[in-house]
Amino acid sequence: MTSHAAQGLTVDKVFVAGVMSREGLYVSATRGREAIRIFTSDREQFLSAAGLRSEARVSATEFVRSLSQTEQSSLLHRCIH
Repeated sequence: MTSHAAQGLTVDKVFVAGVMSREGLYVSATRGREAIRIFTSDREQFLSAAGLRSEARVSATEFVRSLSQTEQSSLLHRCIH
């Protein structure tokens, strides 16, 4: 069913595929009780167009490795003191 047809309905799970407006995404995303799954060919472009940011989880080790030496030193200094 389309997001327009789903207005006012609540479902357990939402699956979104294809291009839609920010408003259409909102309508689709707010229909689900348990989950939403979005299918897109370009994740970063989708997030940018929707005005969202990635919240991909990384381990603490991956996070620290992504920092510069200066940032690592600063973080370590703050943790120690």
